[in-house]
Amino acid sequence: MKKESINYQELVKSSLLKKSYIRFYVDIARFLDISNDGVILLQFLMARDDYYDTGGDWFAITSNKREKFTNLSEYKQRGIIKKLESKGVLTTKKLGLPASTFFKINYKKFYFLYSAFLGTPVLEHTATGDTGPKLRRRR
Repeated sequence: MKKESINYQELVKSSLLKKSYIRFYVDIARFLDISNDGVILLQFLMARDDYYDTGGDWFAITSNKREKFTNLSEYKQRGIIKKLESKGVLTTKKLGLPASTFFKINYKKFYFLYSAFLGTPVLEHTATGDTGPKLRRRR
């Protein structure tokens, strides 16, 4: 029996970044214990990760750009980033001269936190199995 490889990054991004750039998800704010501003920042970082096509690896974006696109102050961003780091969804490190903040999003951790919040696994397979895994909407 062949073990199926699951791409958590694609599962999460397909649900969060469908057609609109920033969408409010009350569930995400609740299970990560962040405000709607936190959801905006997280989705912006996921969009940047997708834009740079890092494959879930490290990417950098300045606080000025984050502030410009999300309209969140540096102070508010730092609080949100600390909260996301405490949940294990986001990892940061400073590199280079002058120092730049690099981000790494843990999509697998995000997926499992969301599954635990819903109380059921959100991965669903169709009967034929030809469409592969997909996220199920909460009812």
